[in-house]
Amino acid sequence: MSRWRKSLIPTPELDNADPDLLTPFDPYAGDEAVMTAARYAQYARYIRAAAPLPEAEHDALDRQFQILYRDVLDGTQPWSALTPVVAALALDEPRPHDVRPLNPSPQILADGILSDTAEDQVPDIGLIAPDRVLGPFADEPIPRAIRQAAGAVMAFAPLLQQGTSPVARAVHQKPRFPTEISSALRAIARTPPMLWQVEKGALRPLLPLSTQMIPTGDLGVDAGTVAIGRAVPLQGGGAWLACQLRLPIAPATAPLIRRLQLELWRLRRLDRRVSWEDMLRERSEVLYRAACEWSWLHDADAVLTLWQG
Repeated sequence: MSRWRKSLIPTPELDNADPDLLTPFDPYAGDEAVMTAARYAQYARYIRAAAPLPEAEHDALDRQFQILYRDVLDGTQPWSALTPVVAALALDEPRPHDVRPLNPSPQILADGILSDTAEDQVPDIGLIAPDRVLGPFADEPIPRAIRQAAGAVMAFAPLLQQGTSPVARAVHQKPRFPTEISSALRAIARTPPMLWQVEKGALRPLLPLSTQMIPTGDLGVDAGTVAIGRAVPLQGGGAWLACQLRLPIAPATAPLIRRLQLELWRLRRLDRRVSWEDMLRERSEVLYRAACEWSWLHDADAVLTLWQG
């Protein structure tokens, strides 16, 4: 990626958004809780169907999707309620994957640097990030390093105007970062996060991921570890795990895939070019939060013990 681009996803009006009111069943939600109308021009241009829906019919179905999307997340409607709407909007086309190779980084950047960069651009990131990334764990007395990891995750989220991330804004401000740091930040941004099982120094993705994104070589992570992070390749070989959050056991993959599939459908309404990996890059906090919510329900004490250690 030779230069930074703005998010593929339009930023909704958030000045009056309050997840406690908009999503009472999910008070840790972010701007995915805000209703955002689909782009008909995107639909008409990229739809594979021979005859696109008329605009009025498309828009009515899109409004229905947004209502059902929240109902499914809130547990008041079954997953099957979305099926006919998703089919009518052709959101159930084969899941796209990004097959482009990743950009290697010239150096490792600690998560503390990423978190500090986010805080420079969004001073209240320390309040936003734990909720958005850790879910219910944000209300617990967790170590500074875990809150720092949450800040690192949100450094790459489209938090600012026109879908700009804190890191993307930072690299364009003066004084400029050294070239090596800017290149490293671009490499991290280009790498999608994943739930990983570490096996003898190698990483095995536990969720769908393009084979181009699976690193090889030693990553300096202990075997047997379960972690979420961006496996960023290094120039000269190897990789490291940026925005790393460890878990004691791997969450069940089925509910995570379903949650991420919902997010992919939501984003592809807005831009049909969005791939599975784009969704992971731009909405990384959804993956982290879904994994944390599963962990909270199944063994919160084990997670807190691991993080305290």
